[in-house]
Amino acid sequence: MDVFGVGIGPFNLSVAALLHPLQELRQVFADSKPDFRWHDGLLFDDSTLQVSHMKDLVTLADPTSPFSFIAFLAKTKRLYRFIYADFPRASRREFNQYFRWVSESLPSIRFDTKVEAISLDGETLKIETSRGEYRTRRVVLGTGLTPFIPACAEVFLGPNVFHASNYLHMRFDPRGKRIAVIGGGQTSAEIISQLMLDADAMPHELHWISRRSNYLPLDESAFTNEFFTPAYCEHFYTLPAQERSRLLEEQYLAGNGISPALLLSLYRRMYELEFLHGRKRPCNLLPGTTLTGMERGADRESYVLTTQTMSNLHGQGLQKLEVDAVILCTGWEYSLPACLSPLASRIDRGAGMFAVRPDFSLEWDGPDHLQFYVQNAARHTHGIAEPNLSVMAWRGGKIANSIAGRTVYDIDHMSSVFDWHAHTAARIAEIEHA
Repeated sequence: MDVFGVGIGPFNLSVAALLHPLQELRQVFADSKPDFRWHDGLLFDDSTLQVSHMKDLVTLADPTSPFSFIAFLAKTKRLYRFIYADFPRASRREFNQYFRWVSESLPSIRFDTKVEAISLDGETLKIETSRGEYRTRRVVLGTGLTPFIPACAEVFLGPNVFHASNYLHMRFDPRGKRIAVIGGGQTSAEIISQLMLDADAMPHELHWISRRSNYLPLDESAFTNEFFTPAYCEHFYTLPAQERSRLLEEQYLAGNGISPALLLSLYRRMYELEFLHGRKRPCNLLPGTTLTGMERGADRESYVLTTQTMSNLHGQGLQKLEVDAVILCTGWEYSLPACLSPLASRIDRGAGMFAVRPDFSLEWDGPDHLQFYVQNAARHTHGIAEPNLSVMAWRGGKIANSIAGRTVYDIDHMSSVFDWHAHTAARIAEIEHA
C-alpha cells in the first residue's frame, strides 16, 4: 500500500479525490462510520457555508477534476437550477450531499472500517483495522476534531446537557424550558436561531452566554480574506513561533466570527418576537460572561450555572443562573488519534502540537521513507485558514504532490495582493533587532 488515510471527513476526502487519477498509487481511506457524515448534528435547513462553493474538494487545485461541486451539480441535473436560484452561499446540506456523492464515487473509500492501531513493522507501517491488516509507507491523518466540553459540565452530560454537535441527534424539545446556550461563535448563533424559529414552541427563557465582548461578526472583507490563501499560509509558516501565536490571536474573528447575515437575521427575529408576537425579551444576551461552575438545582432536575461577568453592562462579579437545559457551543479540539498510541512517543509533539513540515508531513524519529501527513492540526504552523474549507484543495494538492514525489498539481506561487515574501523578511529583521 502506498498511502492509507485514517478518517473520511472533507479534508481526507479531498486528498482521496486528488489522488484518484494517480492509478499507480495503491490507496485506501478508512473510517468507522457507516457512510459519509459532515457535522450531521448541525445540518439545519437554513445553514449555509461561510465560504464560496468554489472552495470545494478539488477546484482550487484542479479545476478540471470530475469531483468538483460544479461537476456534482451537473451530474445530478441541477446545474441550471442552482445558477438561477442565485443563492448568496451554498447550503451546508447541499454540500453534504456533494461530499457523499464524491465518497460514493471513489473506489479507495472504505466505510465501516475502524482503524485500531498503527505500528512500525520493519520497513513498513502496519495498519490494524476491524476488517484486516494493511501495510503502507504513508499515512494521512484526517480524524478531525472532538467536541470540547468544559470540565464543570462533563459530569452532567445527557439529554439536557450536551454539545451542540449533537443537537439534531438529541431530538431536543425546547418548549417551555429555561435554556442556556454557551458560546459566542457561528454554532451558538445557529442554535439560538433554531430555538427562536417557532414562536409557538419557544423556550420559556433563553440565555446566550459568551465570553466575547459582543456577538461579533466574521470579518469577510477582501483584504482579510487574503489570510485564507496559499500565499499567506506559506508566509505564515516562515514566521517565528512567537509571531505566529500573536497573529492567531489577532486574526481570531477572521475565522471564528458569526456570519453578518445570520447576525442580522437574529436581530430581526428578536424584534419580531418582542414587538409582533408579544414575547417581550425573547433572549437574554450575556456577552462578556464566562461559565465557571455548574451544579444540580434543589429539585435535582434543573442546573445552577455560576458565571463570571466582566462586562459593565451586567455588573462585574459572580452570578447564578438556574436553567433546565444547557447547550454547549464550546468548540472543538484536536486530540491524538487512539490508533497512534503505539507510535505516540516517536512523533514530535512539542507543547502538545505536531511539528509540521511545509507539505503537512510530520517530524518523527522513524525511517525517512515512512511518512505521516496531518490535516486540521497545523493551525499553529500554517495559520487560521488551516481548519477552514478555503485551503482544503490546496493542502490536499500539497499532500498529493508530496506523496507522488512530483508536481501533479501546479499550486505553488499563487498570486496575492500582498508581497508576503518581502513582509516576512522585514518582520523577522524587526523581531531580531527588538
